[in-house]
Amino acid sequence: MSFEVNTKDFLGRMDLSKEVYREAGKAALTENSLDLEKEAKETCPIKEGTLQGDIIRNPGIIDLGGGIEAQVHAGTGESRDYALRQHEELAPGGTNQPGERTRARPSKPWGRPGGKYLQRPLMHKGKAYTANIAHHMKKVK
Repeated sequence: MSFEVNTKDFLGRMDLSKEVYREAGKAALTENSLDLEKEAKETCPIKEGTLQGDIIRNPGIIDLGGGIEAQVHAGTGESRDYALRQHEELAPGGTNQPGERTRARPSKPWGRPGGKYLQRPLMHKGKAYTANIAHHMKKVK
């Protein structure tokens, strides 16, 4: 499972053939994806810490030709099914509820730790991530 922030529409209005804009976008997406990785780890359910350790950011920014992309994933291989189940079933209103260790963790502006641990921080911080990209673009001379 992964959530992707794709800048193709946003950056499509800029001349990304200029390397300086592409590098500014990469810097912003690196910051944004590192933050999303951190927030997802702080929001995910925790029992033994395995899922928390499985939330990773792809180390590179993916060049799509017309845009760039950053990825944050939860789980690979067999752990992917577990990550998806935890993401969906422990969501607010889901079929299961987070355990004691998860409930003891502090709340975030988007709610208590548990399910939708990638989606909720991304949706809550989406405008801030877009503003960060814009900030990096404005610094380009």
